[in-house]
Amino acid sequence: MDYSVEYRKNSIGMELFRQKYHDREKYLAYCRECPKYNTVWSCPPLQIDADAYLSKYAWVNVVGAKIILDQTVIEKADTPDKIKSEGWRIVTKVKHKVEAVLNGCIRI
Repeated sequence: MDYSVEYRKNSIGMELFRQKYHDREKYLAYCRECPKYNTVWSCPPLQIDADAYLSKYAWVNVVGAKIILDQTVIEKADTPDKIKSEGWRIVTKVKHKVEAVLNGCIRI
């Protein structure tokens, strides 16, 4: 494999999560600057009411994955297009692996 992954997991109550981390206007401003804005199903503007959706849950389980690339991957990704395609290839593989292990998770 051309990379390794370190996983971290933590849980936080939904109310505390929303107080500390759910600053809608701040993250939407970042989203609007992204080229994927309004082009990918998981990107804003969403077809759902995020507040109503989140209010159904008492807890948030956050799983982080730190991807450590082998030096050969870094050296081969020598153009912006190669960096983008390799990055998405690896991130997609890691997300699918997490989904397979964590039944019922919702990935972003």
